[in-house]
Amino acid sequence: MAMLSPWPVWKTSRMPELTRRAAPRHPEARRTSWRQWSVVTGVQRLLRLLTATSLLRWRRTPTRVEYSSPELQERERTWEYRVLAFYVVRPVKRPEAEAKEHKRWCRSHGLVGRVWVSHTGINVQVSGKAADCEKYADFVAARFGAKGAPMVCKLDPVREPAFPHLRVKAKKLVSLSDELQGLDMTDRGKDLEPKEWLQRLQGLDDGQPGKVLDIRNNYEWELGHFGPAKRPNTEELREMTPESLGLEEEDKETPLYMYCTGGIRCEFFGAALRRRGFRHVYKLKGGVQHYGNTVGAENWKGRLFVFDHRNSVPVGAEGQSEMQSCSLCGGGTAEAAWKDAWDYSSMSLAMLFGSVIAGSMPLGGGVVAFPVAVLFIHFQAGEGRDFALLIQSVGMSAASFAILYTKSYLCHTWLIFCCVFFGVLGMLLGFEKPLQSRGVAIGFTTTVSCFAVAFFYSKVLSGRKSENVPHINVSPWEFLEHQQFQHGRGWQYFGRHVPWVLTFLVAIFGVVGGYLSSNHGSGADMCSYIFGVFIWNYLAPESAQMSETMLTASSVVIMAVCSLVGSLVRALTGDISNQVLLCWAACAPIVVIGAPLGSLFLTSRMALILRRCFFVFVLVMFVSMGIWSLSDDLASWLAVAAALAMTIFCLATHFACFVQGPQKVDLPQV
Repeated sequence: MAMLSPWPVWKTSRMPELTRRAAPRHPEARRTSWRQWSVVTGVQRLLRLLTATSLLRWRRTPTRVEYSSPELQERERTWEYRVLAFYVVRPVKRPEAEAKEHKRWCRSHGLVGRVWVSHTGINVQVSGKAADCEKYADFVAARFGAKGAPMVCKLDPVREPAFPHLRVKAKKLVSLSDELQGLDMTDRGKDLEPKEWLQRLQGLDDGQPGKVLDIRNNYEWELGHFGPAKRPNTEELREMTPESLGLEEEDKETPLYMYCTGGIRCEFFGAALRRRGFRHVYKLKGGVQHYGNTVGAENWKGRLFVFDHRNSVPVGAEGQSEMQSCSLCGGGTAEAAWKDAWDYSSMSLAMLFGSVIAGSMPLGGGVVAFPVAVLFIHFQAGEGRDFALLIQSVGMSAASFAILYTKSYLCHTWLIFCCVFFGVLGMLLGFEKPLQSRGVAIGFTTTVSCFAVAFFYSKVLSGRKSENVPHINVSPWEFLEHQQFQHGRGWQYFGRHVPWVLTFLVAIFGVVGGYLSSNHGSGADMCSYIFGVFIWNYLAPESAQMSETMLTASSVVIMAVCSLVGSLVRALTGDISNQVLLCWAACAPIVVIGAPLGSLFLTSRMALILRRCFFVFVLVMFVSMGIWSLSDDLASWLAVAAALAMTIFCLATHFACFVQGPQKVDLPQV
């Protein structure tokens, strides 16, 4: 008779397993014989192991990944970021669920860029650290299995992430015209390796039949193309048809050679041509990017347009193009370079407003240059910083000369010297330990927004007192030599230590301002103004306080020197991109004139108009940078909100302690 087990039995499909786990604890259970192992139990365990998921995992092997990278130059070997571009044309049953998995993975690894998932496959253009990009390629290869051709991944080095944020959507990979929908993606032409493509082009030069089709937009062709390819007559791919490319009925037996940037557009347009009856359709495998990384720039003219912050990249090694090299931008002729510079002429309109602000307010033109360059010209954050420094080194230097020779506002040399000295130290620190691209966008939005709040508060306070006070140019160390200075708040709070306190505080503000300037091109001017208004003017005697005009003039000179130093450092390191130089060439003449005019026509009415324009600009910038750069990142929004809340709290404390508090005393005139 079998002994009843005192152990509870749970009603579950895993009851045999639970029973076996509990059995060894029972003294009688240890006598279990091997005969109790029934055939039915063994089959159940085997079926449990051989589930459908397990079988799929055993059967599926990752897609073979082929990396295609350009030959790295010496300075590019130190760059830790990469741009990863690839696609996979393969059926996807649930694009929405697949997109969520990719979004979760990319966010956890800090990747930014674009990932489109549809029923026909996936198209990827992301940027991040090199190791994370390679891990993501392996992640996609494992999910899509080993069917079909290997996955060609283009991996290009960049100084910083080439996209502002991450966008992962379930949408069409390519937008074709309505008449080219419903394609059979299993019949889309034959892939040609780059070397074989080059041989076919050489055969066309020798008189062999065939046509080269550029499956891109017309502006991409104008920047660079293969020699035999004709200019497309369309600005978008959805407008492109076989007729728009000049294909006729007799071309159905003619070899057609297609190429595009990365290869994805040729996959779909190749399927469209095959459905139309064109028999000999050939595609450049991996697109022009893979061709340049493998073969070089042979038969290619110009540069390659890319859809990220780089705007364009060379095909092959620098200088391999057939077109004459320009000393300014490194690609195309000098006439073409100045034509490209003229394309940035719209930026000069924005800098006209920025230059007037730079000469008449405690803000550099970088406050306008950085967001416009990043949001509308699609510069990287580092390129926006370089452009802001370059344009301020010209405009604010011109404004400084105008202030120096026409005004008498530069009377407080101690503040200027200290802010410049510590600002340069902060800039060198920022160049050595820069923020990431997303951190730069958050930092700029936070800095300018907080300064706008503080600037508005300072204008409210300026209406409570008169600025017509005789000014004495002194340093904190001279407080000890003048007996009347002992009536100031600084002496009341710190006594004979007030010079050390003020020097320590100006050092902190100077280093912070320089660090901010090294990341987004502006900050030293704002920090010097904040120090003068909220610290110096409330610790120094009334006769040594500085008016808004004095602080504005001082901030212009401080930012001019910091911009010159920053531009020189960036130029010596050789990291200023060609697009930044072209944009600077287009805007520099406007800024050289606008900044001095802003300093010359600094009247009370003009200042009021500019302040209102500045507040409107900050509001627009806050919304634009928030929506386009911060997107739906809750942590970034919380960081900005926390900084604004801290700024308001500090200003409220300042108002309570210095403006209405009991420490306020009547200071004697000197």
